[in-house]
Amino acid sequence: MATVTGPHLPEGLILFTLGEFSYAFLRVLETTNHGETVMVVQQRSRMGPEGNYIARRVLPVSPQHDPESLAKIRARLEEEARLATYLDHPNIARVLGRTESHGVLYVLSERVSGTRLDTYVTAAFMRGVCLSAGLALYVGAEVASALHHAHTRTDEHGRPLGIIHRDVNPARIYLRPNGTVRLT
Repeated sequence: MATVTGPHLPEGLILFTLGEFSYAFLRVLETTNHGETVMVVQQRSRMGPEGNYIARRVLPVSPQHDPESLAKIRARLEEEARLATYLDHPNIARVLGRTESHGVLYVLSERVSGTRLDTYVTAAFMRGVCLSAGLALYVGAEVASALHHAHTRTDEHGRPLGIIHRDVNPARIYLRPNGTVRLT
């Protein structure tokens, strides 16, 4: 179960630098049971604010997790970030990179605009209606296309990467304003 609680960081605090950009904290989206904090960060350059992105971080210490558990969480997140660099599909949110700052691992990804599928499902339920079969088929086909791309990716030597999403659910599927579907 994810919660909206997390670190108490001042808005605008520079968390890390990746390439020629720095990234400032805006707000926490969730803190997962796995010790990750998912947050919105703002990309900044010498010219000023550039755009908003999603950063996942794993802290080096936590009262909820022993060092061995945190090491496993960190290794998993690093491997996810490494494998995500092989994914280039219009229905998959892009992972832009990983970095460390002050012993904290950050994985940076694009922030997908649009509405999560679970929001549509909840709204339909509250109104006592069902989403259309056409919408379900369309979203299902787009997600299947994204998963097929991920599951069949190979490395530069042609070896299968063995990518498995592990958490496909309506909260990870976004319907964008232009009608496209994005899996995060």
